[in-house]
Amino acid sequence: MYSDLASAYEKSGTPQYGAYVDSYPDLLAAWQSTGTPDYAAYVNSYPDLKAAAQKSGWNIAKWGADHWVKNGSKEGRTLPKTYSQTKDEWGAEHWASNGQREKRILPTTKTQTKDEWGKTHWTTAGKNEDRILQGPKLIEDRAGNLTINTDVIGAGAQQQYQDIANRFNTTEGGQYLTLLNQSYNSLSNVGKAEFDSAVRNSIDSFYLKNKAPAPWDATSLMVEPPGGGFNASDYAGYKPSAVTDYWNKVASGDLDFISRYGASNPDLYLRQDYTNVGRHQGIRGYKPIEAESATKYVEKLTDAERQLYRDQVLGVVGLPGQETLVLSAPKYDSEGKLLNPEEVDTLLEKQFAKVLTSTELRKEKQLGALAQDVLKTSIDELKRAKAKEADLSFMKGLPGYNEILEINTTLANSVLGDSGIGGILSMMGGKTEYKNSLEKDIEKITGVSSNSTLYNWQKWFEDTLMKKYQEYEYTVNEYSPEDLNTLQAQAKDEIAAYEKEVEAGNTSFEKPVYLKIIEEQKAKGVTLNINNVDDFKKILVDVDISSQKQFVDSFINKYLKPRFDQSKSMDEFISYLDVKEDEQNIFQSQTTVNKLKQIADLRAKGFLDTITQAEKAVKDFDPKFYLDPLASTTKEISAAKQSQYAQQKETVAADFESAKNGTLGSDGTNWALEAYRFGYENTYKTDPAVFARLHYQVKGRFANKDSNGQSFIFDPAEDILPYEELNKKIQSFGAEMALRKELYGDASFMQFVTPEEYADALLKSVDPAQNKEEWQKVLEQLGLDYTEDLQQVKDYLIESFRTEEAKQIRENIKYLNEKKEDLTQKELGVSYIEREEDKKEVSSEQTALYSIFKNAGYGGTEDEFYSDFMPDVDRSEQELVSKTMSKEGIKLDLGDMEDPFSALSNLSGLFGTDETDLEDDKEEVVKKTPSYFNIFGEDTEEELPQKSKAAQSFLGDFTSMFSGFN
Repeated sequence: MYSDLASAYEKSGTPQYGAYVDSYPDLLAAWQSTGTPDYAAYVNSYPDLKAAAQKSGWNIAKWGADHWVKNGSKEGRTLPKTYSQTKDEWGAEHWASNGQREKRILPTTKTQTKDEWGKTHWTTAGKNEDRILQGPKLIEDRAGNLTINTDVIGAGAQQQYQDIANRFNTTEGGQYLTLLNQSYNSLSNVGKAEFDSAVRNSIDSFYLKNKAPAPWDATSLMVEPPGGGFNASDYAGYKPSAVTDYWNKVASGDLDFISRYGASNPDLYLRQDYTNVGRHQGIRGYKPIEAESATKYVEKLTDAERQLYRDQVLGVVGLPGQETLVLSAPKYDSEGKLLNPEEVDTLLEKQFAKVLTSTELRKEKQLGALAQDVLKTSIDELKRAKAKEADLSFMKGLPGYNEILEINTTLANSVLGDSGIGGILSMMGGKTEYKNSLEKDIEKITGVSSNSTLYNWQKWFEDTLMKKYQEYEYTVNEYSPEDLNTLQAQAKDEIAAYEKEVEAGNTSFEKPVYLKIIEEQKAKGVTLNINNVDDFKKILVDVDISSQKQFVDSFINKYLKPRFDQSKSMDEFISYLDVKEDEQNIFQSQTTVNKLKQIADLRAKGFLDTITQAEKAVKDFDPKFYLDPLASTTKEISAAKQSQYAQQKETVAADFESAKNGTLGSDGTNWALEAYRFGYENTYKTDPAVFARLHYQVKGRFANKDSNGQSFIFDPAEDILPYEELNKKIQSFGAEMALRKELYGDASFMQFVTPEEYADALLKSVDPAQNKEEWQKVLEQLGLDYTEDLQQVKDYLIESFRTEEAKQIRENIKYLNEKKEDLTQKELGVSYIEREEDKKEVSSEQTALYSIFKNAGYGGTEDEFYSDFMPDVDRSEQELVSKTMSKEGIKLDLGDMEDPFSALSNLSGLFGTDETDLEDDKEEVVKKTPSYFNIFGEDTEEELPQKSKAAQSFLGDFTSMFSGFN
């Protein structure tokens, strides 16, 4: 404790100089170096050496010296020495001359222990000095004051410790660390060294008992966060610095802090910090509760809605992913009574049944009967015509009969051949027209008709078919007295409604048919009173007959005639009539009922898509909708729902105002408290969306009473598919069907549309250059590559919608027009309906060779050119040559093209002249068809050679005559 006393104690013993030398190796070595070796004693100290020395006969000392040098020093033996001074003498001399100066320690022997020596010193001197003994320096007396312990404090140090006691005796508390530091710093180093054990323990015990503040009373001082439930752990998470402060204070040993908040758990300190600091800084006292009713809200169809929509509204059947919507059409008996009410049981089917009444189905049945009759009549007539055609063909095969029938043609060929005109016409063209004209002139001489028409279909249609239906027998319905009364009441209501509209100035309101008949009869001098039953019977007769007549006229002029006029053959006409129920279309035949069913089926698929999409759809909480659902709704809702939405808006708006003003709601809701609970305390007054979620969580999700006393829950998002919305769609479907039925008219059949009309209407407003993306989609649907050629697309559409019979007859007509041949039943078959307008000039692609001669004056067709004018030229090779021509065109170096015969002579290189070129392994004999238009030979049979080798290499020889070929 005291270094001076320790030094004095050490000096109080008897010096031990030998121990002094032994305690320092350098001193021991130095003393040992002063000795003289004693070799005799060396030998005598080791028996083995002594025996060896005696045996050697040497002087023992001399033998020992020799052995030491040679072996002993190496063997670890000890060499005794004799000294002039003892170790103690040498050590005393060294301590006196050097040891003290070198601050070496001189061991001594003590007569007292350290404790004995110290006790003696304290009793004789220390208790009067500024010295202290170990032990508590301060103690608490019976009065509860700190006093000094004079038993362990010397007189010179007592004032220091009295000052410490006074500091803590007089303090009011709250200055523990300050007083403690002052007390520590007032002591000597010796006092500081034992301060914690000898002073502080007494101070702490006294301070905690008499001066430390009481623990912080959370019960009386704690300010709970809104809603209560302070959570120290949550608060520590929001303000970790408070926890750090606590443990730092505990580590400092501040008894003022520890006695107030404890030393093992920061909970109490955190409560104090929240109360006095944190809450003013906006730090929460607990984690907010999630407003799950709003944040996790999901709007979707309820199971009850699903069941209702599927079973009662639409009629959806099938397993998930395989659902179908079955739309059953109504069926009626002869009296108009519904036969399948168990099938027509959904809201959608009932709406369709309102449009598809027994009247429409009756008309469809009438149309079907007439159409079938037309079909049968037409087929039977065509069969008779084809039988006649077959008979005529058979007669032509009889010997000599064909010569009679073809006498005009035979004589015409003879005239042309004998006169030589045929050859010239073959070269110049126009042989067909001239030949036909000549045959007609000869017909006047022979009396044999050249008319190839077997059957005049136009005449048959007008005089037979149309007349058959124009003379249609009308039937009059018979009505029971009950039916008459019902119909009479309906007629009166219709007339009254009409007259009311006219009085209101509505001149577009259609006049009832009953009133029209009364006026027509009045104009004839007949007065009919609708209130009179007998008169009403007459009116009904006129209505029935007028309706049937109108139906028949419509059937003739709008059903039969357009289809016949469009037809080029009876086969085509029949194809427009012979249509299966599920294949009806506007390009052939389609009833309005069938069309309405088609549209209804399409709409049914749309309803199925609507319900399946609705079942998959989900929505989150929608603050905008919640605040004003009536303004935000986009779907049809009931009047009751509209009233509830208005109340929801009003309630939420009033509560929002209360929240912003910091007042309680009308029902006592403390919005500030609720906002804090759910973590919206900073935004609920300024952000309507935040308040909407809070309001639904606190109030809206619970039952409220509407103006009618009905319970309802505030709606947090628009309904996926309200019943009223679906019902509205179904009503719209019914209105569409009714409108379509009205637009389709009373004819019970759809207007006949030609493929040309449809293609024109479809492409009328299309501009591929302006709307390429949409145009591309159209082409993809048609399966066409991209093109901006509208005519190409139009032709494709026309071909797609034509019947096979229509395609075939038109292709044949086009072919004959290209050949400039007559369009007759002889060429096209008895089914062809001969019309003058079918004859048209048709241009087709021409080979280069034909074009050259045509430009030079040749007037025949290309077929005549290759069959009569140049029969030896391979037409297919010429077509190939034409396809290889460049954009500028390949020019043939054939000389003067004004003279085709000169040019022809230059073509000799195209054909073999060497007889070997015309030989082949096998020859074929081909009979030349007799013709008076062959200018290269007589009208006899001749043997034609096989294609020559020169012709086989046609392209190789021919290219040498081209010019302008790059």
